[in-house]
Amino acid sequence: MAVFDTSAALMFERNLATMGDAAVYTPIAGGPAVSLMVWIDTEQILEIDAYEAQVYTQADTVEYVLADIGAEANKGDVFAVGDYLYTVQRPMENDGYTVKCQVRKTAA
Repeated sequence: MAVFDTSAALMFERNLATMGDAAVYTPIAGGPAVSLMVWIDTEQILEIDAYEAQVYTQADTVEYVLADIGAEANKGDVFAVGDYLYTVQRPMENDGYTVKCQVRKTAA
């Protein structure tokens, strides 16, 4: 990882520790639950490929440090944050340090 990438990753992790949300990750395939910090964004605009068109919409996303779970979250995995469950719909970005997933928010 380049010096800039390392610095950016460390800055993200520090911000996550102070401004992120405490969560519990539970994989749908089973296995132990993992406590970690996540960044929730409810204003993210996503591009969705639908047939031959491109549509923009709002969606909820959860971003976390890859090393906290050790893998990219799979569809159906759940992040519990406070009174809400965030169910993974699809992974969106993985830069080798953080992972961002599109999620569906429901009340716990």
